[in-house]
Amino acid sequence: MATRKLTPRFIQNAVPRGQPYDVYASDPHGLVLRIHPSGRKAFYCQIARGKRMRIGDASVMTLQRAEYRAREILNESDDHGNAIRRDPIKSTLGGFVEAHYAPWLRANRRRGDKTLADLKRCFTALYSKRLTDITRSDLDRYVATRGDEGRSAATIVRDMNNLRSVLRRAIDANYLRENPFRGWEKPEVEDTGVTRYLDEDEEARLRTVLRKRDAAARLGRIRGNRHRAKRGYELLPEIPKDAFPDHLTPMVLVSINTGLRYGELAALEWPAVDFRAKVLTVTGRTAKGAKTRHIPLNAEALDVLMRWQKSGAGKGLVFANPDGSRIGSVKTAWLKVLDDAEIPSFRWHDLRHTFASKLVQRSVDLAVVRDLLGHGDFKLTLRYAHLEPKQKADAVARLVTE
Repeated sequence: MATRKLTPRFIQNAVPRGQPYDVYASDPHGLVLRIHPSGRKAFYCQIARGKRMRIGDASVMTLQRAEYRAREILNESDDHGNAIRRDPIKSTLGGFVEAHYAPWLRANRRRGDKTLADLKRCFTALYSKRLTDITRSDLDRYVATRGDEGRSAATIVRDMNNLRSVLRRAIDANYLRENPFRGWEKPEVEDTGVTRYLDEDEEARLRTVLRKRDAAARLGRIRGNRHRAKRGYELLPEIPKDAFPDHLTPMVLVSINTGLRYGELAALEWPAVDFRAKVLTVTGRTAKGAKTRHIPLNAEALDVLMRWQKSGAGKGLVFANPDGSRIGSVKTAWLKVLDDAEIPSFRWHDLRHTFASKLVQRSVDLAVVRDLLGHGDFKLTLRYAHLEPKQKADAVARLVTE
C-alpha cells in the first residue's frame, strides 16, 4: 500500500481514472483520499483492515479539518475499540437546505438560486420529511412519477444529482449517517451517438450572415446620424469598419474558438483575459464543475477580444448590457442569424461541440480536449472520439498482413 504526504495542491490536481482509487496519507496514517471517475474526491479514515469511515467531501472540507477528524476517529477507536458514531442532528430536508445548504451553494456555485428553485420545485413532497427518513423508495418513486409525466432520463438524472449533492453535504455536517443514494442505480440516459456541430459549409454561412448583420448595423448608424443631423439632434458615435456593432458576433466567435459554455461566456470578466500570455481563464466560481481551467487564445479569439475591448468594453464583464449588467439571453438575435444562415436544429451550446469537434478532427488528443472543455467525466469527451476517422482507419489497417 503506497502512501504519500497529502497537500491541497495534490488533492486539487489529482486526476480521475476509469475506476475509483485511493491515496493513503503518510500522516495521519488513517487518512485516505478517494478519487472517483467523475472527478469527485472524498476523505475517509481507515480504522482497520477492511473497515473505514467516511469523513467528508474534499470539495467542501479542508485538508486540515480532514486530518483533525481522522486523528479524532483513530483516538476514539483506540479508546473504545471502535470509532464513536455520533447521532445525526435532526432536521427536515427543507430546513437543512434553507439553513445550511443554501448559504454554501450561493457562495460556492454559480446560479445557486436556480438550483435551489429546482430543488424546491422537484422535491416539495420531501421538504417536510426528516433527512433520516428519506429512503431509496422515495428516490424510486420520484423517478417513476417523473417518467410517467414524460420527463427524459437526462432531466431526471439532473434533478437527482441536485438532491444527491444536498444529502452528501448533510452527511458531512452530521445531519445524516447513511446516504440513500448509496448503491442506487440511476436511470439510463440514452446515448444517441449524435453530436451536433457546424460543418464547413454551415460555419461559412454563419460567418457570412454575421458579417452582413454587422455591416447593416454600421450602415444603419450612418443613416440614423444623417437623420439626426437634419433635425439638429446629437449624433451617435460612428461604428468603425473593424469594430463590432454589438456583442453577438464577438460572443459567437469566442465560443467557436474556446468552447466556453454560454454561462461561462456571460460571466467572463476582463481580468480573466490575459492578452500578454494569450490565455483566457475560466474561474471555478463561474465554471459548471466549479473547477478553474485555462484556455489558450488562438489568433482569431485574441483579435476578436482585442477589437471588442477597443470598442469601449474594458472593465467588468466582457459581454454586458449597456448598464454593465450580465446579458441574460441572446436568443432572439441568435435564432434570426441561424434562420438567415439556413442552419436547422442548432443550439448555442452546439458552438461548444463545434470547438471540440474541430480539435478532434485535427487529431488533438482527447485528454487535451477534455481539459480544454473542463469535463469532469471522461465519458463526456468520448462522444467526439468517432470524429477522428483516420486514427481508427490506421488502427484497423494494421491488422492486414502483407
